[in-house]
Amino acid sequence: MCQALGMTTLIAARKGADHTDTDSRTPFTQVLAQSTVLVLCLPRNPETIDTISGPELQAMSTETILINVSRGGIVNEEALLKALKDGALAGCATDVYLREPSGAGKCWEEGDSPILNVSQAEAGAMNLLVTPHVAWYTKATVDSYLQTLQQNILCWLEGKPKNIVV
Repeated sequence: MCQALGMTTLIAARKGADHTDTDSRTPFTQVLAQSTVLVLCLPRNPETIDTISGPELQAMSTETILINVSRGGIVNEEALLKALKDGALAGCATDVYLREPSGAGKCWEEGDSPILNVSQAEAGAMNLLVTPHVAWYTKATVDSYLQTLQQNILCWLEGKPKNIVV
């Protein structure tokens, strides 16, 4: 979709990966330095916690917009808020938080996401957009899931399994 909008797209190598690999990935640090829109789509595991923290945020352009649709904990939320308050980033959109499910507003509790403890006025000033992590949950998606489930069961009963993951 980004290419269709005329954007140059880069796929980052893993953070700290050997840059002599022959695949088509761009070194992680180079992606940070070059990107004006950085979309994070990676799993949460011990290796990916705080993939984006203070040093990575400092390496980005002040024109960078960070979009996190992966999992909470990938971006260090305290470092993110500092970068946004300091004007080190152009903005951030996220629908994931360190603790899931996360409390918000008057329901905020100690240990919960600091991103959700920001007032609407502060978020606007920082260009911070937060949404619930349920954007995928539409009637069309649920209908599609049910149809796919039915097709998979019927195909399996006919001895012709579909969607085999190896």
